[in-house]
Amino acid sequence: AGAGTSALAAHQVVLQLFFFFCKFGDSVSSTAQTFLPAAIAAGDYRSVRATVARCLKMAFTLGLVDSLLAGIIPIFGASLFTTDAVVVAKMRSITPLLCTSLLFHATVMSLEGVLFACRSTVWLAVSYVSTTLLFTSAMYIARGRGVPITVVWWALFTYQVVRLLQFGVGVANEWL
Repeated sequence: AGAGTSALAAHQVVLQLFFFFCKFGDSVSSTAQTFLPAAIAAGDYRSVRATVARCLKMAFTLGLVDSLLAGIIPIFGASLFTTDAVVVAKMRSITPLLCTSLLFHATVMSLEGVLFACRSTVWLAVSYVSTTLLFTSAMYIARGRGVPITVVWWALFTYQVVRLLQFGVGVANEWL
């Protein structure tokens, strides 16, 4: 709220777009959790690696489609949400961060699904706790300081990148 009413309005519209398109990426986690356990239980590690590779390719493709579709809306369809030129400009200024966050989101969720399928719950718990503490602390420090809304979106993008690295290392430790 410290960024101003127009920025908050733009943030709310773009955040709802993010959450809408996240649902598609979230499904890739379920896919990995569905198809991997049988191969893991059978000890068929070639099949496990092939399934992980397919899930990651599917996730990256889905993330690319999500990011492109989500990016089109604020650029070409902002008038569906508002006629306020300042809000539209702020929506468009954070659209690249929306797109890049969604680009990584599906892959992050795929990696998370692989870790769940491998029962890497300790790795996941440490990742969740550390990431939550880091980003909650950062948002707490930034609140009320009038930071531009782009800072919040840079934080969301950074959150996705950190999770991508955390989960990627976790999967690499399991299967490489």
